[in-house]
Amino acid sequence: ARVRAAEQRLNEAREAERNARLEIEREVQTAFLAWRETSQRTVVAEAAVASAEEALRLVDVQYAAGSATITRYLEAEAAAAAARSRAISARYELRRAEASLQKATGSWAKSEAGES
Repeated sequence: ARVRAAEQRLNEAREAERNARLEIEREVQTAFLAWRETSQRTVVAEAAVASAEEALRLVDVQYAAGSATITRYLEAEAAAAAARSRAISARYELRRAEASLQKATGSWAKSEAGES
């Protein structure tokens, strides 16, 4: 009876270990996919900022030459500000995704402890 009870506890421990490993793998995979997506989103957002700032520069030249209205200039300025805001948000989300990935892989705990 003792042997059977010990075997049962061993089997339960093995199952718990298996479940823990599967959960860790799922967490790492989810964190990696989120990081990859936010990384790509950040690249796109930064490109949108460059594009919006160039459009603003061109409208500024047009406005100075009298061929663009103040409304067009303000629209370009608002578009550039919105693009910068989205880029800031994307960088923030990227940092969150990086932290989640570090936590999932255990590298956050190592860096907190001063290890490399």
